[in-house]
Amino acid sequence: NGCFRNLKNKGFAMSRQRRVLVAAASFEERSLVIPKAFLDADGRPDDILLADISETNEGYEQNLFKFKELGITKRTQIDRFSAKDLWSWAWGEVAQVCVDGCHLEIDISCMPRELIGMILFAVSLRKSHLASAKALYVSAPPKGYATQNDYLPEGDRWLSRGVTKIRTIIGYPGDFYSEKPKHLIAFAGHEFERLLKAIEDFEPSLLTISAEKENSSVTAGAQELSEKVVSELKERIQVPRSIASAEFSSSSAHDTFSGLDDLGANGAQNNIGLVAMNTKISFVGASLFALKERHIRMLYAVPTEYNPLYCQGVGRKYEEDILDLLMCANT
Repeated sequence: NGCFRNLKNKGFAMSRQRRVLVAAASFEERSLVIPKAFLDADGRPDDILLADISETNEGYEQNLFKFKELGITKRTQIDRFSAKDLWSWAWGEVAQVCVDGCHLEIDISCMPRELIGMILFAVSLRKSHLASAKALYVSAPPKGYATQNDYLPEGDRWLSRGVTKIRTIIGYPGDFYSEKPKHLIAFAGHEFERLLKAIEDFEPSLLTISAEKENSSVTAGAQELSEKVVSELKERIQVPRSIASAEFSSSSAHDTFSGLDDLGANGAQNNIGLVAMNTKISFVGASLFALKERHIRMLYAVPTEYNPLYCQGVGRKYEEDILDLLMCANT
């Protein structure tokens, strides 16, 4: 794409380098994995920026206590319903640690997609200061998601429920003109209701709905659920014309970025919207592509509540260098 760079030999003095982890506390066991690994690899508790996006349940309180046991006591309370709260943290705290030589690590495992998008936008404004940038992710184990858990009653097999509002993610406003048709690109995951509401709210003239790329799932059985959501959406959504599916990977931000580039989402002909409701990894790739192609508007459906049984257990860890994609940002 002509925007990747070789960034290996920057020559920063080690004394100026700082390794920083950005993470979010959650009721899920997964939220503790990467902060603990960061500390085990000689990271300092003071170099962990922890978002306290509280959910009222017993699991959340127990995990907060475990964070304290690890020595991570510095955390910022954030109201996930407030875009202003989310942005204040992304710009006011996260972006400000991006000083010369900073090695930034973002644990996206249990972080709301809206906050991930804001962090990537904020960090892109200070990208020239970064020595490295990584997205870290801990997947669910097989059948770990509530949607896949055969042991749960049918009524408990959901991830999030209700939609409080549909809003444009700060930093991704897109270019919109009344005379142009609206084209929405939608990545399907396991949350049918939120994706449906986002599509209905956008009222696209053209719709691209895509399940995840074959053999890219981070959790066994996830692709089948993604395809089921796509099938249900096609039955429910009425649009003048549907276009070819986008190619994206649920396990690679780079593959998702390239897939969207291959789609040729051209803002010259259409108003482009993007709602990425698959894995957090694919969301990172979609967000970074929208930071490069500034005509794209990123949409987010704010859920009313999350299932306390959202994910049981811990799967494998993923790590992806994203500095090259950040360097492509036209922000």
